[in-house]
Amino acid sequence: MVMIKKIKSGLTFIEVVIACLLLAVLLLPVFNFLNNSVKETERIYVEVMATSRAKQIMDTILFQLPWRALREGNPCIFDDPLKDDPVKKDYPEVKGSVQFISDIIPEIMGEECKTDDNKFKGDGIYKSEKGFWIRARVKVVDLDKNLSINILKRDGSFKEFQLNELTSKDADGKYNLVKKVIVQVKWSWLKGLDPNKDPRAKSLFLVGFKSNLEG
Repeated sequence: MVMIKKIKSGLTFIEVVIACLLLAVLLLPVFNFLNNSVKETERIYVEVMATSRAKQIMDTILFQLPWRALREGNPCIFDDPLKDDPVKKDYPEVKGSVQFISDIIPEIMGEECKTDDNKFKGDGIYKSEKGFWIRARVKVVDLDKNLSINILKRDGSFKEFQLNELTSKDADGKYNLVKKVIVQVKWSWLKGLDPNKDPRAKSLFLVGFKSNLEG
């Protein structure tokens, strides 16, 4: 009687390890590509967010905020001085201005923009849903020094006017018709990090000029 011995076949532990290593080597470039793609997408996302926020802040200041409510400083102050006037504080336009500042400024500037005396400063930080922090800062300069305007007369000649001949004093006691607005938006590509604490943070600047159309 002939005995037939069955030979067991299968993979050894060494073969499994070698197969895993080969698979890892083959998939490593794919993982690196996907990881780099995700990082690049996040960079584009936060850059677009920062650019959009800078434009939103500038547009709000130039086209929606009342002239008198934009106060010089670095950071500037958003505050309607007429809210403290015993007569004008109850005017609808003044109440509307105060309400606009308290509702919109925190929305566009982000957290930390409210001061202890219930005013709002042009400095705040916005935290996106994906965890990126974007800091915004607004500097305002009153162009009230050595500024004169030449106006064309009917006879074709020009007459020079000084600011005190064209406008009355504003809430800050200045003769002024133009404000220079500088919006800085700063962001970090690292989630949860204040851009001011990141030496590799990126910045974007917008410059605009607001005229006293109210005067």
